[in-house]
Amino acid sequence: MTIKYIGRVTRKCEMCNGYSNYMYLDDNKMVKGLFPEVNWKDLHICEKCAQRETGNKVWKKIKRNLK
Repeated sequence: MTIKYIGRVTRKCEMCNGYSNYMYLDDNKMVKGLFPEVNWKDLHICEKCAQRETGNKVWKKIKRNLK
């Protein structure tokens, strides 16, 4: 799974059903290639869920930059 920062968009998180201003895209390209018979869809997730899915080491590279 690849998680990418989309930007400041107010949407409902498709993982925890909470609202957030900072959204991330959970792209399932790798899983789609391994299991083509399952209908995988890309998820728009909040910052809290994105951090939980990536882990602390990778999160430092993915998180939004505060400038």
